[in-house]
Amino acid sequence: MNPIFRVAALTLALALPGLAVAQPSTPDLMIVLDGSGSMWGQIDGVPKIQIARETLSSVLGEANLKQNFGMMVYGHRVRGQCSDIEVTVPLAPAPQSVPQMVISANGLNPIGMTPLTESVRQAADLLRFTEQAATVVLITDGIENCEADPCALGNELASLGLDFRTHVVGFGISEEEGAQVACLAENTGGQFILADNLEALSDALSLTIGLDDDFVAEPDSEPDLTAPRPVQFLFRDVADGPLLFSNVLQGVMESQDPTRSAPSLTFAGQFTGSDISASAELAPGPYRLFLDVANRHGDFGYRERVDFTVEPGAGPVVIDRVLGARLRLVPLVHEGLPYARQVNAISPDLYVTFTPVRDGVPIYDESVTNNVGRQLSEGAYEDRFAPGTWLVRGELFRTFTRERLVEIVSGETTDLIFDFAAAPVFIDIRDLEGFPVARPSLYVYDNPGDDYWTSGGTRTSDGVLVPAYLPVGTWYFDIGRVGGGSDRAQGLVEVLAPATPVTVTVESRQRVDADAAGVMLSPSYQGCLSFSGPGSRACDIEKVAF
Repeated sequence: MNPIFRVAALTLALALPGLAVAQPSTPDLMIVLDGSGSMWGQIDGVPKIQIARETLSSVLGEANLKQNFGMMVYGHRVRGQCSDIEVTVPLAPAPQSVPQMVISANGLNPIGMTPLTESVRQAADLLRFTEQAATVVLITDGIENCEADPCALGNELASLGLDFRTHVVGFGISEEEGAQVACLAENTGGQFILADNLEALSDALSLTIGLDDDFVAEPDSEPDLTAPRPVQFLFRDVADGPLLFSNVLQGVMESQDPTRSAPSLTFAGQFTGSDISASAELAPGPYRLFLDVANRHGDFGYRERVDFTVEPGAGPVVIDRVLGARLRLVPLVHEGLPYARQVNAISPDLYVTFTPVRDGVPIYDESVTNNVGRQLSEGAYEDRFAPGTWLVRGELFRTFTRERLVEIVSGETTDLIFDFAAAPVFIDIRDLEGFPVARPSLYVYDNPGDDYWTSGGTRTSDGVLVPAYLPVGTWYFDIGRVGGGSDRAQGLVEVLAPATPVTVTVESRQRVDADAAGVMLSPSYQGCLSFSGPGSRACDIEKVAF
């Protein structure tokens, strides 16, 4: 995983190239930020919302301290509602509003629609655009999808406004999509800019908030280029996941300037209501973080190195990083039957082991991996993992195992449907008078001469017949009451397909003749490949070849 952005050249599409951005006075300015679900889309492997957060932090830190700023966000609270528009930072002087704008952007979880037209209308009203100079800067990664007309709104605002403009930054959208929103800027005398990476977005935001023109006030004194800045860290496993806190995070930070001592880092607690993962006060310069992230059991999950640079300036710096990845495993007894402990009354356990694969070799080292057995209950199992290739080994009902390889993708939740492809096998033993044998015990083998590889009861205390779940193949079994001696019976059961029930009825003292048992001596017979398993002697049905 490479946490450093790959920045391409700036692409500007100016609707009115001859029109200057500067206004004759220092206008109040409202940023309207897209919080719709598409902001989790990626540019060069980095989520757009993450790029937007870091850009806002760096650019707004240079804003005119005598100017009023505010922020409005849409699509960030509710899915599918065009009314999801919120003023997250009321209009206020930059020293007060800019830090809150950065914090507001950091806390966004994009999920909703794109009501950009109504958002700009509300922003203009808040700015009292009919009474004074005002500017709206819209940052959107999509087009209007709430049945409104941005071009008509542009005409309306231009006719009513007193020195009012809307600048539109189309972030990561195509020229065709941009043409549908460019009119909102064009009709108000603003600029429409296409930005397709971090550098382009930074330049576009600098231009539209006026850092490149004459309405930025001269500072009273030269800035201190060595002064520390507050740095806020946002760490996640995956791009759309929750923040990580001190309950799973630990680590140290180094300055890459050898003349400086190691800076301190404070991790936020899980239940403190914090909207950041960690914080520090850092002088300008390059730094490196070494982080360990625990899995859901409190064991070692993965580690990550984060390089970043604090630039000279004022205001907070936001370092937003996706550190690792997640795996969601969905176990199926067979297609259509998710695993649950209630499925099988003979032996309800499911064990799964995760082992990293490096250079084509499994690494069985518990000190540096998630390489430990997990007993699953029911439903999906999800945990934190390092990206890469993993060997997943599942043991169903202490009976048989299968193995799968999975590529866990950096910054994403990778889904693995683990289908054991088993079939329910009901084995009913009757005594010589045809009565059911009470609470019999069952042993299953892949060869009559070997030790059994699973065992259990086939009836409940109420006499209900319950299945063993077996893979496709021919299997030898021994069944009868415990201590039944010669009254026990033996037989063969053939499983032809997953999920297809098999019922076998045998009589006490039944035996398997030599010809029938000979199928297990045939060269074509497929039995257990090997025997292994945590806490049991499971039959390995399917193994990954290395």
